[in-house]
Amino acid sequence: MIVSLLKEEIVSKLRLIRSKIPVSLLSIFDSNFSVLFLESEIAFNYFALGMREVVNRTISELSNKEQVRNSEWFPSYGTHGDDPKKISTKQLLANIVLKEHSKDVLFKLFPIDNSIDALCEMMKKLSNYVHLSLRLESDQITDELENVIVICGSFFETLSSVQKEIEDLVEITEEGVFDDVRSRTIQELDEIATHYGSHDVEIDKIVIQELLEESSDGMKVNVLCQGRISSELQYGSDADQTRDEGATMNIEFPLEAVVELVYARDGGELMVMEVNVVSVDVDNSSWYDE
Repeated sequence: MIVSLLKEEIVSKLRLIRSKIPVSLLSIFDSNFSVLFLESEIAFNYFALGMREVVNRTISELSNKEQVRNSEWFPSYGTHGDDPKKISTKQLLANIVLKEHSKDVLFKLFPIDNSIDALCEMMKKLSNYVHLSLRLESDQITDELENVIVICGSFFETLSSVQKEIEDLVEITEEGVFDDVRSRTIQELDEIATHYGSHDVEIDKIVIQELLEESSDGMKVNVLCQGRISSELQYGSDADQTRDEGATMNIEFPLEAVVELVYARDGGELMVMEVNVVSVDVDNSSWYDE
């Protein structure tokens, strides 16, 4: 009966949570809610136990401990008790959102820290309810259930929002790199051929690395792009090619670009106003190794 009493906005958050949970945990998540229909004084205690397990396993599957250990904010952020080497739930939650991106930048762009803290507090509360000695009156259960769903849902809403913003950021950065590479002479290609043709760029990885500047008007952010550049190399002039006296070959080399994003404040929000490609480096060392 408890589930049927939930407000529509709470049910909406519940659907969002379910959409974010790994498929392998859906059956556990769904069956966990069935215990709330039990006519038992400890129904909510069972629910708390199951929900804590689902959230913990979801965090484990979505996070990457190696990225946490290699991050610039480990172990200074969210340290686990007296052991700075032990990875905490708070650090795993931060990693789910941040991945390899800079904490300093993303925490300024998005309200990530508040959502992480709220979810950590909720996990502590669920742990308390796991103890069967802590009982709730029937009129308290719905309120507590809604609280659990709201906090979990808010975290995943924040996560979805940040992921969408990062996708937009990646798209803007990629376009800036593509436009810059097409308009410049690629010295690393020019030096190994008579001519080189139009070149294609594939970006494999973009990492928001560093906050360079910050003021009341906005901020400047450093972004690293890694990928590949491919082109056709031509040996001999166009006339040589016509006489079949020249040669062509296709190549692909690693590419790395550094981009500065300039944000300006528009009301209370930060908006990308400029995309400046600082450098483009093509690694053609494999050409000389052959």
